[in-house]
Amino acid sequence: MSARTSNLYAMAGKCADNKTFWSCFFPSLVQMRMCGAKQVHLFKVTELEAPQPGCYWSWWDAEEKRFNHTNSHKAGVEICFPAVMSFYEERGDGLLLPVAITIIEGPIQL
Repeated sequence: MSARTSNLYAMAGKCADNKTFWSCFFPSLVQMRMCGAKQVHLFKVTELEAPQPGCYWSWWDAEEKRFNHTNSHKAGVEICFPAVMSFYEERGDGLLLPVAITIIEGPIQL
């Protein structure tokens, strides 16, 4: 089976140590504007076979066939759901997966 992928926009943020991280991943520029973004990048979000140091995490929505809730921390995805992730995975709603993010376009001014 080939790796699951989605193209999502995100905006940059700065960590306390001044390193860049990416947040507010959404499929449309309208959603990015609603987050207050002034500049975004378009990313290819790709499923990894196993977690790697520094990887991001994302929820693969089985119905929509795309990634949602992409975050630099696994807990940042888990907090978006009211029950434990295994409940949704066992129900067939989707999967919590480690992902790689790759810039494919940007910066894009909004």
